[in-house]
Amino acid sequence: RAHIKRRGTDHNIDSDEVQTPSCVVRFVNHAAFEWSIVFLICCNAVFLAIDDPYTQGNCFTSPCDAKSYLLYVSDIIFSTIFLLEMLIKMYAFGPWTYLRSASNIMDVFVVFTSALGMLIPLLKVFRVLRTIRLLALVSTLKASAVALGHAFPAMGTVYVIVFGVW
Repeated sequence: RAHIKRRGTDHNIDSDEVQTPSCVVRFVNHAAFEWSIVFLICCNAVFLAIDDPYTQGNCFTSPCDAKSYLLYVSDIIFSTIFLLEMLIKMYAFGPWTYLRSASNIMDVFVVFTSALGMLIPLLKVFRVLRTIRLLALVSTLKASAVALGHAFPAMGTVYVIVFGVW
């Protein structure tokens, strides 16, 4: 139970409205924190691009080559970092406030499927969704993606004409 003061009266409650220290909220809202997460997502995308179908799965229980071991360890490190990011944000904003955002719900899904992907390799496919978070975090990328989405129908018509003439 937490003790908070709300609307001029004291309440002892178990709720999402417990005030977190302002330093945690400032830390999470700081531009350096957000850009660090963007950088880590980009690094993670590089490691995901290096991965291929022939990479050995679980290097914890069986020996594997250097590339597979590097990818396995990097997956554990990135999954841990993104789990910590999620938990810090949930602590700063409260779980219910954090889960009001669709991008945060997707983030929770990716974090949990990444953790389960350590046990069920098929779920590793969902790690790619981390890169989609860049669209939410970087506004210029979001604007570019929206513009590209609007351009696809017109590009389809051009492709049909070009391939029809070809």
